[in-house]
Amino acid sequence: MSSDIIRTMPEPLHPSPVKVRVLAAAMTVLAAIVYCSRLDVAPVYLTKDEASYGIQAHAIATSGRDINGRRLPLFFQESGFSIGRDPIYIYASAAVLKFVPLSEGALRIPTTLAAAISVGLVVLIAYELYGSISVAAVAGLLLACTPVFFIRSRAALSVILPVPFQLIWLLLMVRYGRSGRLRQLLGATAALGVGMYSYLSMLFFVPFHMLFTVAEALRQRRWRHAGLAIATLIILLVPLAWWQATHPGRVGDIASSYRIYPPELTPLQGVKDVLSWSSLSRRSDIYWNAFNPSKLFFAGESGPVDSTRSAGLLPVVYLVLLPLGLYHYLTKAVTLPRLAIVALIIIGPVPGVLVGEDTIGRYLVAAPATALLAAGVLQSLWRSRYWLLKAAAVGAVALSIYLFGGFYRHYMTDWRIDSAPYFGGNIKGAMETVLTSTPAPAGLVLLSERIPYVSTYWEFYRRKHNRADLVGRDRGLRATDSEWQTAPPGSFAIVRAREDPSREALQAAGWVVVADIYEFYGGPPTFVVLARS
Repeated sequence: MSSDIIRTMPEPLHPSPVKVRVLAAAMTVLAAIVYCSRLDVAPVYLTKDEASYGIQAHAIATSGRDINGRRLPLFFQESGFSIGRDPIYIYASAAVLKFVPLSEGALRIPTTLAAAISVGLVVLIAYELYGSISVAAVAGLLLACTPVFFIRSRAALSVILPVPFQLIWLLLMVRYGRSGRLRQLLGATAALGVGMYSYLSMLFFVPFHMLFTVAEALRQRRWRHAGLAIATLIILLVPLAWWQATHPGRVGDIASSYRIYPPELTPLQGVKDVLSWSSLSRRSDIYWNAFNPSKLFFAGESGPVDSTRSAGLLPVVYLVLLPLGLYHYLTKAVTLPRLAIVALIIIGPVPGVLVGEDTIGRYLVAAPATALLAAGVLQSLWRSRYWLLKAAAVGAVALSIYLFGGFYRHYMTDWRIDSAPYFGGNIKGAMETVLTSTPAPAGLVLLSERIPYVSTYWEFYRRKHNRADLVGRDRGLRATDSEWQTAPPGSFAIVRAREDPSREALQAAGWVVVADIYEFYGGPPTFVVLARS
């Protein structure tokens, strides 16, 4: 687009940037307080992936090596996940574990802090876009009150970690568009390069961001800047390129792990499969469902792990604010950064579409992008000469805060009960019964193979309780095996309370029930701990 179509934004005059930085810092702290509250309470249990991340982070924190013995690897490979877990989250968690013991809450600190930092960055970006400290505060507040951003920040997973890097890029690109300073362009590009190691979806987003980066440099006719930006990104991607070269099967492993195309196909055959008519038809349905208003504004994700089902993914007031914001951005305030914000919303679902999912977890950057759009509309309403529109702006902000308060209360109470079975139930209670038993286990620890990912959970809780004496003493348990029959006295077993033939077999052989394990809200037992005397 020519420079007469894409305009440069005017410099805001008030207030002083110092006040903006203070506001951003204050809102970051407040968001951290809210987002980090009761991390060990909700979610009540860990998912398997959270436990896997925790194991790797603890290994790095205690030995400087991953669970396979490799010193400070770039990616963290493990059985069943050969592509490797993203490094930034694991190293950040390892840094936290240098100061606090391993626990569920400790693992969630890096992700909640990433969300809080994102709130502060949105404040800075909104000020650069709109030149108003009040609007900047509203933008940060709207992001903090976004249900999906809150709930995803409290999962010890790397899906939220690209967001701060993407926002740093956007902030510096807005400033570069105004000042033309090379250091801002290189800083934006460096954020993208480092962000590549935060989450796999950045493989899709970084080229998109770089397209706008180069376009802005060329709009200003700064050809050298464009070249230096590309060179900066290439340098930062050298470690990734080296890893790919030394692990040539990674492309196929990614396609297999994320079900992009059937694993028996070659990459070229896989591309053909993705572009087939049936594939495009199915993926187009997934794409459009990503913008389903019911999901976005009322019901949330279908799975109770990722949604309370009592609120949408975004504040309900966005149902009106987002269409108005899109219209305003595309007709009255066209700039490259604003086009980038709109494009992030429109193309955001694509990484999920590629793997057959419409979950917003693949593109959480949509949360700050929509907050920025909504804040711009609220500024226009407030500047209107009609008092009814001013009242509507105030009411939209007040309603967002009020509804988030209800969502927060539900999240901390009823949602914990509703979601507990989907997190696997109280396997934590069963394992900690064994790990804290008196006398300590003197034999084997047998883990029923009817419990999903039971060995991963055992390794996490063994590390949490510093039980190095139990390394290598756990075994899988099936009723048809013979090892449990010859297990020495002092051995323990963890089985399901119902529909697990291992329990009947062990009790028939003289194993004694030590504890029935209940959920925190009561109900029938879900696991049973047995011991051999």
